[in-house]
Amino acid sequence: MASTTLAGENLSYSLFKPSGAAFSCTHTETELWGSTGLDVFDPGPAGGYAETTFSICGKIDAIQNVSTGVYTDQVIATITF
Repeated sequence: MASTTLAGENLSYSLFKPSGAAFSCTHTETELWGSTGLDVFDPGPAGGYAETTFSICGKIDAIQNVSTGVYTDQVIATITF
């Protein structure tokens, strides 16, 4: 995640699969969300044609020596059905 005002300042973070009811984040997630193998998020078969929302749970790694400020990043999800 890059600083919006300070070039070269970055925060590292990880994305996790939601573990709460209805795929919500509980802040106790331990399973990494990745793009290969067992890290791929698979919510199971669809329950019909209704819209479904899923959460991506993010955690910023501790003890990072960066300046106070606003940091942003972009997460791209590929949906295959």
